[in-house]
Amino acid sequence: MRQLADAGHIVMLISHRLTELAANTDRVGVILDGRCVRVLEGAERTAEEIAQTLVRGLEAAARDEARDLLQRPRRSTGSSSSA
Repeated sequence: MRQLADAGHIVMLISHRLTELAANTDRVGVILDGRCVRVLEGAERTAEEIAQTLVRGLEAAARDEARDLLQRPRRSTGSSSSA
């Protein structure tokens, strides 16, 4: 892979092995739900920073989902009783 990249070719590596990504790439694009949430280059391209970016992205997605659920109108239960 490195020889191809050094020769000017684009090499795309898709992996869940963060140390492998950090060690074998010049740039890492972190993708969540089909969107690139961050591009890491140089010294910030570490397994720890990739993991933190993933966690922050997942936390943001969970907050958005919770907010959306809370903003939905509540359904009436229709349990009025007449005595």
